[in-house]
Amino acid sequence: MKKETCPIPDYSNIPKELLKIPKKYKNIVIVGASHNPERPSYMVMDYLLKEGFNVIPVNPAREEILGKKVYTSLSDLPPDFYPEVIIIFRRSDQVLPIVKEAIKLRPKVIWMQEGIINE
Repeated sequence: MKKETCPIPDYSNIPKELLKIPKKYKNIVIVGASHNPERPSYMVMDYLLKEGFNVIPVNPAREEILGKKVYTSLSDLPPDFYPEVIIIFRRSDQVLPIVKEAIKLRPKVIWMQEGIINE
């Protein structure tokens, strides 16, 4: 049975400022966090927690993910928590109200999956 390997990503065309984001910020919110280990939002949250980031999940359908309390929306985050990065795992047709709510929190970065567009 052939073992599949993951190719090493080519970061040569990525602006250096983008590569600094993971080292620069520690407080991260994941909107659309999932409890399903096969979902990208779960994998990202699991990785960030293992790397020592302070991650808060947002999902109105869950109470806890990976041992972290889940908040129903960005407006329900603790008042003393400043999200430096907000990662959004939602469909294109759902992102506009989330981004508007996120902007009110003044994060340094709002990130969505490749291909998510809302004009």
